[in-house]
Amino acid sequence: MQESQVFAEWKRFTHGLTTEGAVRPMILDSWTRCLRAGVAAESARVTLRRVGEDELRQRLERNRELVEITQRHLRLISSFLEPLAHVIYLVDREGIVLYVQRNDSDSMRDVGLLPGYDWSERTMGTNGAGTALVTGQPVTVIASEHFIRHFHDSTCTAAPIHDENGGVIAAIDVCTATENVTAERLASVAQLASMIEQELSSIRRRDGLVRRLQDRCAQLEAERTDRSRTNPTLGEDTLGFRELIDRLSVAVYVCDVRGVILHYNRCAAQLWGREPRCGDPGERFCGAPRLYLPDGTVLPHEQAPIAQVLRTGLSQGNRQVILERPDGSRRMVLVNPVPIRNKAGEVSGVVNCMLDITDHRQTKEALRSRDSRLAQIFRSVRIALYEAEGVEPFGGIWVSDNIESLSGFPPRRFTEDSKYWASRLHPDDRDRVFDTFAALADRGSLSCEYRWQCADGTYRWFLDQAVLQHNPDGRAAVILGTRQDITERREAHEQLQQSLKQLRMLSRHIEVVKEEEQTRLAREIHDEMGVLMTGLKLDLAQMRDLLGAADLQTAAVSLRNRIASMDETLDQTITVVQRVAADLRPRVLDDLGLVAAIEWQADAFRSRTGIRCDVIIETDDPRIDSERATALFRICQEALTNVARHAHAACVTIRLGETMDQVLLEIEDDGEGIPTEKLIDRMSIGLLGMRERAELLEGEVHITGRPGKGTIITVRMPTAHAHRDV
Repeated sequence: MQESQVFAEWKRFTHGLTTEGAVRPMILDSWTRCLRAGVAAESARVTLRRVGEDELRQRLERNRELVEITQRHLRLISSFLEPLAHVIYLVDREGIVLYVQRNDSDSMRDVGLLPGYDWSERTMGTNGAGTALVTGQPVTVIASEHFIRHFHDSTCTAAPIHDENGGVIAAIDVCTATENVTAERLASVAQLASMIEQELSSIRRRDGLVRRLQDRCAQLEAERTDRSRTNPTLGEDTLGFRELIDRLSVAVYVCDVRGVILHYNRCAAQLWGREPRCGDPGERFCGAPRLYLPDGTVLPHEQAPIAQVLRTGLSQGNRQVILERPDGSRRMVLVNPVPIRNKAGEVSGVVNCMLDITDHRQTKEALRSRDSRLAQIFRSVRIALYEAEGVEPFGGIWVSDNIESLSGFPPRRFTEDSKYWASRLHPDDRDRVFDTFAALADRGSLSCEYRWQCADGTYRWFLDQAVLQHNPDGRAAVILGTRQDITERREAHEQLQQSLKQLRMLSRHIEVVKEEEQTRLAREIHDEMGVLMTGLKLDLAQMRDLLGAADLQTAAVSLRNRIASMDETLDQTITVVQRVAADLRPRVLDDLGLVAAIEWQADAFRSRTGIRCDVIIETDDPRIDSERATALFRICQEALTNVARHAHAACVTIRLGETMDQVLLEIEDDGEGIPTEKLIDRMSIGLLGMRERAELLEGEVHITGRPGKGTIITVRMPTAHAHRDV
């Protein structure tokens, strides 16, 4: 069955599943056949039929290649179904179970899903394998579509297996709980059946060739027994047999009953890498110098498959062997030795066909390795692949397995319900997303960001990038795309934009504060120092006038008074200059350190505001550098300023302490308490300034507001020792 046919069957049957009580014509036809056959629908009356052990052995022998091929390919479906409870079974053309693979064995014996049981439609009613045998088409039988009520809790997905002439020779069925059925299941089973058909057909063509060779060998052996060795006709027949082998495009050689090589063709010599001498007793069983098993174990020639055929008289089919050539190179081959029998039925030799599968095996291993790497990549990255319908609501046709790590939902949730993806779009994004996907037909590609509700109920941001694929055979176009979780990226971008906005506001605030400070200093210099300097100038002018007076004694008394006034004015000027300088940077911080600076600041705060300010020092000499000491001083200064402006507090307590690697500063007031909305307002300039000062020096600021009880500001700054360690 070609891939296009598989797809057509998939669409035909999966799009016609039971909905709202409607029954498909295929199921109705099957029910009619069951009624005519007298199948009982009641679950309590299920009748199990099983063939005898001898008959089962005969059926297994007749279908040996089919069973072996099926076993090799079942891992395709099993890996698809894990870890769901499931049963996969193979039936012959009459519905007799030949092979069962399952991970739910408790109830298999009760329902007869074991080798030898009859699962034809006439015995078990409408079911996947039995109905597929009758119709010759892939079929899904869902829940109540089973004729026998006992099976209404399960769903069967089956496909027939055909021979080279198109006749149905078997069927394979996958059974799971109904809630686990997916639309892809029928396509997978149909594809599996197609793969089995192709390999079985290849083996049967090969076996037909071997049988013809065997028949020809038997004919020659019979003629040699009946005629003289010198009969020229026999020589002609022998030459004809050898010519037949030589013309074959596969490697073939013939050995006698001792295993001595009698004849081989050109393909065999090329595969061996040498031309052994025919009839030489030293050339037995195989023309290659050395043989190995697939795992690399040395295989003596006397234990080779062809030797086993001569000992047992039984054919060996598709045995893998490694041949080592004289140049040391190795080739993996499939060998198929078949015994040659004389007229009496005795083994008189063996013919062996060899197929070089080295390149095929290497390609298969490379593909398996690539698939494994791709699967690992898909599991590790947060990008899912999908195929979706090209029209609204853009339902999923196929989704990669790692969609579950992104959304919390398994892939089948997206493929079973075509509206599922659209139903969980954020309401504010839905129209925009639909418009973007609808425009894909004109644009050819899209890139769209949207919010989608995951399994935990949260909305996360996703980025879809997709293209529209048009199908040349007339089928509707589909969307092929990737889906990536970009929530963290968007949050990081928003945080960056927020930080830039904060920095701009902080920069503007600094400029405003700078201008205000410059204005205050200019006012103090102008208003206080200007007045004082003007007073000095007036005193000097009066002194000049007194010196020009005639009464020097009177002038001396006035001069002394003026000098005293000037001295007082100069003291006031010095005080103003010291206050201005202290406002810019108190010398006590540089001269006496952080502890003294904070105590000086507390005294100034008490004097300026009248608010009680207690200082508790729990360290003698904090191990902190000048830059961090300045930052702590300024944070304390800003905190006290906020208390004076906003807190309406009666008391402030400042604590300064030290741990092994941190200096701790805590400012606590008993005021109204900073509001919560102010705490979370990232645009609050005063709080932002304190945090920025600390974070620039690897410190941190924590602010706790207690409504009606005050505010606590805690600053942690690394000590000089801790900073060096970093």
